[in-house]
Amino acid sequence: MKTLTLFLTLTTFIATAQTIRIADNNANRPTGANIYSTIQAAVDAALPGETVYITPSLTNYGNVTISKRIKLIGVGFNTPELGGRTSSVSTVALLSSADGVNSTSDSEFRGFYFVDFQFTAGGVGTLPYNNVLIEKIAGRYINYSGTPNQLNNLTIRNCIVQGIHIVQSNLGTRIYQNVIQQNSSACCSIDGIYNNNSTNLLVTNNLLYFNAGTGQGHIPFNLTNSTNARIEHNLISGNGTAFRNLLNTPVTNNIFYGTNPATNSGSNTFQDNVFSNNLVTPAFTIPPPANGGGTNSGLGNITNISPLFVNGPPSATAWAANYDYSFPNSSPCYQGATTGDNIGPSGGLYPLATNVVFAPSSIPMITLFDNTGVVPQNQPLKSNIKAKSN
Repeated sequence: MKTLTLFLTLTTFIATAQTIRIADNNANRPTGANIYSTIQAAVDAALPGETVYITPSLTNYGNVTISKRIKLIGVGFNTPELGGRTSSVSTVALLSSADGVNSTSDSEFRGFYFVDFQFTAGGVGTLPYNNVLIEKIAGRYINYSGTPNQLNNLTIRNCIVQGIHIVQSNLGTRIYQNVIQQNSSACCSIDGIYNNNSTNLLVTNNLLYFNAGTGQGHIPFNLTNSTNARIEHNLISGNGTAFRNLLNTPVTNNIFYGTNPATNSGSNTFQDNVFSNNLVTPAFTIPPPANGGGTNSGLGNITNISPLFVNGPPSATAWAANYDYSFPNSSPCYQGATTGDNIGPSGGLYPLATNVVFAPSSIPMITLFDNTGVVPQNQPLKSNIKAKSN
């Protein structure tokens, strides 16, 4: 029955898309055209612009290097009916490109678990990364290896990660509706959102949780040599300080819940920032003190008052993504933003729903197949098939 289920899933894939490559490392996988036992083989066989599906499995698919425009799609999150099978890979390394001809621009990545997602540095003549979409993936770090060429118009949304580290990003890079968290189980002194030598960065409507109590030095934000950045409508909770380097950046309509909106070291650049209409609890100083010879400014901030979440955590260190972070009318965050909507992630350009809920599936999948058992000769077979996709 299991083999038949996989075959039906494959039939669904082929019937609903023009050219799809399928990575399937299950022991009883079907055979045929466009089916590959490794994810690297499926990617290598794909033509630019084609799609690779990652069939859910109990076994990780390992590493993959991608140097062409592609759509890499897994089964997504919240799939208990699959019995523990997931679309899971180790390192996804983008190389754009080794020959100066192929490009990973306009690629899309969604619906899988990973260890590291890397933008890698290429050789002479390599092309920039343009219009890359990363959504609904869960893992450790979206990162870079070496110093890659320009990242233009990058979008990272609806992901669950420990950190997002990018350099050379321009032309409207957007990071929104993500869960970015590090706690005592995180490995290193690594920042949450690290952005270096970039312009036009928008970080909005994210949930960030950082536990600095272990002495590991986790910091939510580190923007170095970055210009025209905006940090708005985020929830930054946990403890410790929120920033390393930040220069000439508006920080508006955020909730600092147990996290001090200051820099963690006097040796870092932290000046000329504008802090407006943020809620800060407990009574941390805002605008925070500057260093580097400048000042920080701002108006309309609220301190030492509870945000009054509808069903929030009992303390700043009692973290869970599925709390209800919306507000009753009596909350100081309700319609308290500079834009007239809510302070925090329920306002802004990409407001989060009442709870953080990630779509259960990115690819069509059979979740149930059964039949009546014994079938009399020349009689119809009655079957019950259930499938879902978002």
